[in-house]
Amino acid sequence: MQNIPGTYYDTTSYPVKSDSKRRVGYTIGGGLLGMAAYHLPLSHDAFVSNAFLETKKVTEAHIEQLKKASYEISRNNLKDESKIFLNNLGVVENDTAVKSKIKSLYESITLEDQVKQLKDDLSSNYNTFKARGNAHSMDNIAVKTFQNVKWENFKWGVGICAALGLAYGLIKSRD
Repeated sequence: MQNIPGTYYDTTSYPVKSDSKRRVGYTIGGGLLGMAAYHLPLSHDAFVSNAFLETKKVTEAHIEQLKKASYEISRNNLKDESKIFLNNLGVVENDTAVKSKIKSLYESITLEDQVKQLKDDLSSNYNTFKARGNAHSMDNIAVKTFQNVKWENFKWGVGICAALGLAYGLIKSRD
């Protein structure tokens, strides 16, 4: 048979696709392997620091909501949503009580003594969770912390292992 360019028998004009398929396969395989990073255990220090960051984020959101309520109180136009929020926090519907609550919340995440106390509480929460071994012993902050850390592990594991799989596929295709 003749080697006619552009025909079925021409093997020189079309590149072999198996190398690119192999690279994609190794990349996907590495990514799938990296998904197991979701189940890595969470260390005590990582839990405490991530739980503190989550608590800080929730506290800052409360402070913003309280500032909004304070503004509404100063204009004598307190909305029902703000009334419910103030009631849930146990704050009286007057400006001085709201500003006092804002100050105490701000200090709880900035003053060194209070931050240390908060981290100690989070540490004991972690120890309680580990001792009981079930999710029912965790509060909302602990649950959110565990979810965030596990998903971060998942993302990093998939990314790193996919990159390693791609590198391995490139090395194998070069041989």
